[in-house]
Amino acid sequence: MNASQISLINAAKTHIDSRTQSNLLSAQALTTWKETLRIVMASIEQWVDPLTSLDNVFIKEVEFAYPAGDNSNREAPQRGPGLILQFADTELSIRPIWFKVGGSPTDPLIAYGVVELFGHGMKEPVQIKYLNGAFEKIVNSSVDAPFGELTFGGCLVNAIGDLTPQTSAR
Repeated sequence: MNASQISLINAAKTHIDSRTQSNLLSAQALTTWKETLRIVMASIEQWVDPLTSLDNVFIKEVEFAYPAGDNSNREAPQRGPGLILQFADTELSIRPIWFKVGGSPTDPLIAYGVVELFGHGMKEPVQIKYLNGAFEKIVNSSVDAPFGELTFGGCLVNAIGDLTPQTSAR
């Protein structure tokens, strides 16, 4: 082999090693997101379970589709757990909206995502923000606080007050 061929092989090997490492880290970040999403949905389901003691309130576990992207700007559809809270003639959903891994092979990767709380009649959704392995914040124009049972419960109280019927009575 001549020097040019050796340089080509070394460049290809460096690129392959970098891409392999980047793809592995992106896959690990997605796995962590999915597990954390499963855990947070189970927690939320426990937090809202007392609502089932009321008539005409139902909680359904549902699987939602959402996009997930890696640091190479490739996107693939994913499916993840969510909840639908039914209140008589309206409902509120808590569902994953998107997940993304950012950064480059030479920079630390950053994994971020959003779970949204939204129902018919709400002025705007409430977003639960995920960053590098944890759901950290709950935000919209009126709240920007650490995510937890109390913050979530307060947002849910406000959201329920905004809900309107999905269809008109016949």
